[in-house]
Amino acid sequence: MEEYKEIMLLKKDQIESGYSGAIKRMPLKLNYLLPLLFSFCHAQKTYNDLQGAGYKGNVKTITIYSYSEDSASVADRLRLTGKVVFYYNRVGNVDSSSQYLKWRANGKLEKLYDTYISFQRGKRLEVTHNYLCDETDTTKQILINDSIYKTSSTKKCSKQMIITECNIDGEGKLKRIKMSVFEKGTCPVLTQTTEYYGKRSDGFYSGCIVTITDKLDKNEKTIFHSTYADFDKHRNPGKIIYTGTSKGEPPKQTMEIYEYQYY
Repeated sequence: MEEYKEIMLLKKDQIESGYSGAIKRMPLKLNYLLPLLFSFCHAQKTYNDLQGAGYKGNVKTITIYSYSEDSASVADRLRLTGKVVFYYNRVGNVDSSSQYLKWRANGKLEKLYDTYISFQRGKRLEVTHNYLCDETDTTKQILINDSIYKTSSTKKCSKQMIITECNIDGEGKLKRIKMSVFEKGTCPVLTQTTEYYGKRSDGFYSGCIVTITDKLDKNEKTIFHSTYADFDKHRNPGKIIYTGTSKGEPPKQTMEIYEYQYY
């Protein structure tokens, strides 16, 4: 299974840690496979992106800084690994975003993706420029019904296609994501399923279960618990700490720090 965790040309020795930003509220272990699923999975007729993600107030931008556990540095156990910036319009939908990763070589945050969202014939289209290989990828949305969306994403750098199915609850929030990675043929080489549990009174989830299955049907399951803190006056969280536990491994933590700008 390890060989499929380094897709999209991202080498483990180049990056401080896997980035946990783009999909809201829970970290994905293979998140750099799909840099911006977030905007698609919250698009319903009666909910905008802000409402679907659970944010309150007239948000203009959200900057999320991601930190990951580093056992080699006890004094600075959670180290900055990357950030993502979402830009919202006045309607409450994402217009664009930028994603950055921290490289081991120079210790700097460098831009990895720029994504722009538009509508064509009523369908949402996401165009992402990948600075690693100077290529442009596209993600198209397919509406199944009011509670299920599918997305189809092409990855030119890695010559892959990613099909994602999002299940949404009655409040427009994600409750399940299934992401399948295809290289050649009709069978996925990797499937990642994220199921959310424990919906809180403020609309956020208490945790999620992430299951990864490779082409040899080997399974890896991780349970994440989320701790929210530092809420601002709009009741948006300023910090989320994720504690992940897997069978036979000690618990590991990641953290996200949120900065908001409002209209």
